[in-house]
Amino acid sequence: MEFFKMARARTLTREERLDMLRLFAFYTSEGETAPSKKVAEALGRNVGVVRGVWREYCDYGTVTAATPAANRTAHPTRLVHSTQNIELIQAFVRLRRATRMRTTAVDVLTYLNEMDVLSVDLTSKTATLAGVRAVQRFLKRRGYKRGKKPGSSSYHLSKSNVLARDEYVQLMHPLLTGTIRPSVVYMDESFIHHHYKRHHDSLYDPSDELDIQRKENHKGRRFCFIAGILDSPAMDCRVLTLDIFRGGKSQAKEPKDYHGMFNHDYFVKWFNSLLDELDA
Repeated sequence: MEFFKMARARTLTREERLDMLRLFAFYTSEGETAPSKKVAEALGRNVGVVRGVWREYCDYGTVTAATPAANRTAHPTRLVHSTQNIELIQAFVRLRRATRMRTTAVDVLTYLNEMDVLSVDLTSKTATLAGVRAVQRFLKRRGYKRGKKPGSSSYHLSKSNVLARDEYVQLMHPLLTGTIRPSVVYMDESFIHHHYKRHHDSLYDPSDELDIQRKENHKGRRFCFIAGILDSPAMDCRVLTLDIFRGGKSQAKEPKDYHGMFNHDYFVKWFNSLLDELDA
């Protein structure tokens, strides 16, 4: 019986009401003085429900299924989905993303409060949380997401770099595919930022085609490195003259520019060390 009560829906279907009506008529024809109680006991329903079904049949000559209880009515929203509000929030998020400022629903709420679009008492924790939920519902309905926007990376080769790469490949291909391979030293220099960090949990609108981020400017300390890689058919391939150093003169001063550290004087000195290591 417990399983039956838990598994059966509380809302009566039309077929269940017809069963009640059939049993009610049966017990009445058998001379039962309280047919409603008998039907309720047999079907495990409330007596009032059985009487209501019989009353409906007597009044209208038929029975209908009850509409299941649910929240189907439209309720007023605190943040109206108007064109003005949609464009206002989209422009706000786009502007902050252009300067790489992390944006959340709380930031949007603060902005809407300043623009008198959504009145919220920010000194009240309860009112603030209610306002945040209203903004979150708006953003979710408009398709906003959090994280790194796909395809938003600005790293690519410039036109001059593409031409230089093609020229380099055309020069090196005959040397590497020829019968006699020469010894080649590949070299490069670059840098990484100390505490390199990017905010990839900010809001963005996937449908905003005007959302373009500029390249991030890092002003932290730099770890610079330069090295050569020997590729030779006659000698062991290895890394040559690896030099790693930190940019800037001291912790208190602004680090030097990357190209300012890898200047001509530094490269000549490093290259002489490379030649000495090759001769060794």
